[in-house]
Amino acid sequence: MMRRIAVILVLAAGVCLFSFAAAGPVQAGEMDILVNKLVEKGILTRAEAEALITEMRAEAERTKSTEPEPAPQPGQETSPGAAPQTAKAAAVEEAKNANADLPAWVRKMTVKGDVRLRYQNDDTQGDFQSPRGRERARFRIGADVEVAEHWKVGFGLTTGSADPRSANQTFQQTFETPDIRLDYAYAQYQPWQFLKFIGGKQKNQLWRPKDMMWDTDIRPEGITAPFNTKLDGVELFGLPAFYRLAEFKSNNDDSYMWLVNAGADFKFSKNMNLKVAATYFDFANMKGNSFKWSSGTNSTDAAGNLIYNYDSFTADGEFSIRFPGPVPYAAAFGQYVYAIEPEHDNQGWLAGIKFGHRRLNKFAQWQVKYNYRRFERDAWPDFFPDKDFAGGGTNAKGHEVEAYFGLSKNISLKFDYYFEVKPIKEEEFGKQKLIQVDLLLKF
Repeated sequence: MMRRIAVILVLAAGVCLFSFAAAGPVQAGEMDILVNKLVEKGILTRAEAEALITEMRAEAERTKSTEPEPAPQPGQETSPGAAPQTAKAAAVEEAKNANADLPAWVRKMTVKGDVRLRYQNDDTQGDFQSPRGRERARFRIGADVEVAEHWKVGFGLTTGSADPRSANQTFQQTFETPDIRLDYAYAQYQPWQFLKFIGGKQKNQLWRPKDMMWDTDIRPEGITAPFNTKLDGVELFGLPAFYRLAEFKSNNDDSYMWLVNAGADFKFSKNMNLKVAATYFDFANMKGNSFKWSSGTNSTDAAGNLIYNYDSFTADGEFSIRFPGPVPYAAAFGQYVYAIEPEHDNQGWLAGIKFGHRRLNKFAQWQVKYNYRRFERDAWPDFFPDKDFAGGGTNAKGHEVEAYFGLSKNISLKFDYYFEVKPIKEEEFGKQKLIQVDLLLKF
């Protein structure tokens, strides 16, 4: 009896050692063969053998349940129920751990920007100069940061000179290093979803379908309170604003402007809408002053100072329709300005159409625009308008055609052609044409 017990113990130990050496439990067939040999030799009875096999199988199952899940080999796919730590999941977890050490305001920062490469050709008849061709670049980067509940700051940098209507850097002067300048810097308080208060140098908050009165590079300086809300399917929007135009050390007659804007976006259906806005501008201390970035087309006295204040009413509108088929979108848009004080040459208007895709988010999406504008001499201050039309001045009329082609979600090509641009009165310059070809990359 003692001999049999000793044999059973040795057998059990041998089975365990064999299991660990083979890096896995002994299979059922192997255990049966070994135990049956012991029965044939008369060392074990059949009852003892069956009891031993049952015990070893139970031990094998316990061993299997406590073993760790083997790591997947390179290229090996896991079963649907398994959740191994993949390289992508590990990278995400590592990024979360790294961001956890950053200040909360850094984690809430949104960074965006763009790079634009441009070829431009200018030609003015009668200026006794050959057409000017040049390559130009523009780089902009900015960030918005939520610094506390309801509070946000924004800031941006751009290439270009001090000219508020141009961020372009022309390729010239044997690879000279261009300037990087402050583009905007503002603080925003938003106590409610429908209302914001913004102070500082900021992006233009006025909605406008085109750039007749405001060059897109201008960043006004002052305080605004934009608001928007929806009422019975109509979106109402607008803002009051105060902008500083000039500050003089020698006296208190600083130049500034107030404006009140209101508009509505009527969505007649998911495929049709009309957006309109009206604005009143109240200028102070424009008369009797001159301004650095004037285009020189407004009426002035013998000393070169303005003779009007340019208080104005403006109106903007756009009617758009979406279609099925190869031309999915079309719109007609317009702008109008009326200056109160001047008795003559005090109006300006623009009318245009566009069609194609509403936005360029994919390869081969496209859009074409056309507009004609007539901008009388004293309809508007001549240091605000689109710099590419008649040099940014007033007293001009002409055509513009734009064509856009999408290369991907964030990359597009643009062709812009100003033609038959000429003075309304008094030939201050000859007929102009300007061609721009842009490659724009956003990030």
